[in-house]
Amino acid sequence: DGTALATLAELTNALFGGDPDGSEEAYDGSGNASYGSAEDQISLLLSLLSESIADRISGLAAGHFVRAVFHCNLGLPDTETDKYLRSHGVVGGWNGLSFDKSRLFPDRSPRDIDLEVSYKVKIPFLAGLSLPVTQRAVTGAWLGGDRTIGTGEGEYTLEDYYNGNCTESIWKLPAFDRGKLFKEVYTREYRDLGVVEGMRSVIGYDPSTGTYHNCVSINTFSESYNDDGFQAAKACEHSIRKLRLTISELGDRLDEGERAYVSYTVIIPEDASDEVHDSIDRYLTKKIGEFQGKYPFVEISFRIVRSGGNANT
Repeated sequence: DGTALATLAELTNALFGGDPDGSEEAYDGSGNASYGSAEDQISLLLSLLSESIADRISGLAAGHFVRAVFHCNLGLPDTETDKYLRSHGVVGGWNGLSFDKSRLFPDRSPRDIDLEVSYKVKIPFLAGLSLPVTQRAVTGAWLGGDRTIGTGEGEYTLEDYYNGNCTESIWKLPAFDRGKLFKEVYTREYRDLGVVEGMRSVIGYDPSTGTYHNCVSINTFSESYNDDGFQAAKACEHSIRKLRLTISELGDRLDEGERAYVSYTVIIPEDASDEVHDSIDRYLTKKIGEFQGKYPFVEISFRIVRSGGNANT
């Protein structure tokens, strides 16, 4: 009612330092005087409150969403997820991860999802001490539809790529779609292989050789990997993470004394240089050697192939 509005106006004037009859104008910081009246200031206050609520809702929704996606991608039951994280030093295990600062469709980039996870990692040999860690990433988002992809020269669906009806470079696709497509392509290559149910880190299994297969793609032209020259360690980070998961899953499946063979196909753009190719080869050879020394129950091999068209055009 009028009394409540008057009270709110007084409160607003106290907060903003304005005059109830509008004789003074509030400065909005942009060089223009505005929101001179109490009613205008109330509108501003309500607008700011609305934005704050919207941001909090975005954060709440994104937090639950990102947590669920992370859990699904890890591919482990709740108790195993907690055990896995604790074994890697994450304080509090599954409950120690916070996704609260993730955002759905932020104003600065309304077609994206901001992914952020915060946690603490125990420092070995220093009892009671832990290191706070925050990891951030941004991914594209879409709402339903047929997953149509605009490449600048037309629109295509993933099925067009699957069926060979598009001559566009696969490297023009968003990273998520590119990875899904390459996985589909290489799954078809191994279409006669038995599928290992429940394993998320492989695309097929050959029972005749006991070999588990997987593939990863690396856009070697990504700015993220080319800070003062090509950075093989950054470029291979996702590949190493996948390989760790494969080893973890195999460790749970194999009987004592049993041995497994793992074959990874690393896909890079067709226009990637020989220097970049060799840099990846050296880095993966080194890391795989470390893995095999630590996990003698696996024998790991990899191959690097150029496929999917050019990325730097």
